[in-house]
Amino acid sequence: MRDLKLKLTARTTFLKEKYIKYRVYLFSSMRRGSKITRREILKYLASGVIGAGIGTAAGYSLSPPKVFEVPVTSQPRKAPEYIKIGIVTFLSGPGASWFGIEGAKAAEYCIEKINEKGGIGGVKIKYTIVDESGGPDANVVTLKRLHEEEKCDVVIGWISSADALAVAPVADELGQLAIIYDAGTNRLFEERRYKFVFRTKSHLVIDAVGAAFAAVKLIPDLKRVGVLNQDYAWGRDNATVFLAAIKKLKPDVEIVSEYYSKLYETDYTPFITKLMTDNPQFVYSSYWGGDLIAFVKQAAGYGLFKRILFAFNCGNNSLQALGRDFPEGILVGHRGPHWIEYPDPNSWPLQKEFVEGFYAKYGVFPVYPAYHMWQAIYAYKAAVEKAIEITGEWPDIEDIIKAFENLVIMTPNGHLIMREDHNGVESMLYGLSIHTPKYPFPVMKDPIIFPPELVNPPVNVSTLEWINSW
Repeated sequence: MRDLKLKLTARTTFLKEKYIKYRVYLFSSMRRGSKITRREILKYLASGVIGAGIGTAAGYSLSPPKVFEVPVTSQPRKAPEYIKIGIVTFLSGPGASWFGIEGAKAAEYCIEKINEKGGIGGVKIKYTIVDESGGPDANVVTLKRLHEEEKCDVVIGWISSADALAVAPVADELGQLAIIYDAGTNRLFEERRYKFVFRTKSHLVIDAVGAAFAAVKLIPDLKRVGVLNQDYAWGRDNATVFLAAIKKLKPDVEIVSEYYSKLYETDYTPFITKLMTDNPQFVYSSYWGGDLIAFVKQAAGYGLFKRILFAFNCGNNSLQALGRDFPEGILVGHRGPHWIEYPDPNSWPLQKEFVEGFYAKYGVFPVYPAYHMWQAIYAYKAAVEKAIEITGEWPDIEDIIKAFENLVIMTPNGHLIMREDHNGVESMLYGLSIHTPKYPFPVMKDPIIFPPELVNPPVNVSTLEWINSW
């Protein structure tokens, strides 16, 4: 076995100093774990820099790592015949349509494109796609099968936060490289560190904190707010973070509504009538998939969206599903910057290629689960090829893990940054829905881009600790 030591230095260095000093200060504070005050956040929100475009997202970047090697004495390891990837996403049930299936389409699309260009490090990919439906226990069984029987080099998957929390410790026990592509609970890496598990996206903090920032920006005299979420880890965690953030930003705000519906609820009438009675000015909801579509249809019939400004952090993937039936004036979240017009495809080639290629193949535009799958697959590709470049041979899993940490890749929506805690960092986009002749579904009016350093806590600082330090 070779004797190889890698020392990756050059810690995160932040560039693009053309953006205002608040970004520089907030960003450096984020890395140090030092306190960012409520006053500074509010001043930043009022500065007009929010929504500055792709340069804002690109400003949060890393300098290339310097690599020092000890010469390898043994024969270099040869490339395998193929790479095996297991994909786990919802293919049936309420989480499938416009969600899990879109992730599966993106996996197929990306792997085909990579294989057409020679594969990863010259090695083609074989893959299998498995249904996530069945709950946490069933997904643990699936992971073990993909590891022990399918011999997957990497398993990419999981939309449900409950499923992700269940499979992550098992992946570490098995020594199976696993990438969480969509699940958003902040507790995944805050409650435990994993060696073999990565998440190639930000967690729910960007959704909830971004919504709180948007509420303050759009309703300066905000006095009454509420939350309406699903009653499991994803919904409860979102509510906790949003309420903590809004109370910090607006200490006198009144929480007049806090409701949790069962997952896959069908009748939202009781919640709609309660909200109409409570009369909040702003409601944050982390509904997704079939639940979001059902709620929007039912609530629109009551005229709820004409009375209350709703922010749906997962609204992106219901735009095409509902089309012209999606109401105007809803604050739509994109679980990151994952909107087909951000950045402008005519100025960002990766966006143009993905949007046009996906539409040509499937007849629909990519929604955020598709973007998340793109990021997971291409981040894995980049980590393997980075490890090959560093080691001069086909990398083992230890080499890939080292290469994955502090990795930066260009994506269709800007840049994805992987931190040493194995969590990705992104910006967050919200926009008000409006119908135009351009598409048979709403587009974003006055999109608001919250840069990564404003909506992500520092490494080794929990979400609530970070918010409480404002």
